[in-house]
Amino acid sequence: MAKVQIVGLADPATYPVAPTMFTQIALVDTLVASELKPPIEQLITVFIDVSIDSVRIVQTPIGTSLGGQILLGAKAVIEGTVNQKMTYVAAAPDQPVHAFEGTIPFSTFIVVPPTVGGIPIVDLLGAIKVTPFIEDVFVNVTSPRSVFKNVILFLNLTIATPLP
Repeated sequence: MAKVQIVGLADPATYPVAPTMFTQIALVDTLVASELKPPIEQLITVFIDVSIDSVRIVQTPIGTSLGGQILLGAKAVIEGTVNQKMTYVAAAPDQPVHAFEGTIPFSTFIVVPPTVGGIPIVDLLGAIKVTPFIEDVFVNVTSPRSVFKNVILFLNLTIATPLP
């Protein structure tokens, strides 16, 4: 299979330096081309981006699990969408280029402290920013209409300063 061009990967030079509130997730999905489209012979390009749809704060217990997971009393729950468009050469005599699109919704969390600068984190919700970084995308045509994908995301949470 020829190398597929991935458009939308983060430039490692833009990664945050010494992040403290983040999570990493792998989103596994199969995107299926409509029966109205010709079958896939070869992928050409994957265009991909991430939108953060909502962030909310939930309270949690405080503690450390035997496996080392630490809970500080609060989590930021993040919901978003990975948007993707794929172009491909059709398995047809004239081999035209076609495209199809899809989305992957996701929900994850980042452990946050219950207060920042003495202010309850829930009161700082408007100052919270979650920045997504697409670290890697693996794609593989698994059938003439299906593409397996694994998208690796790094989500970094920051709180705008100065605090209100």
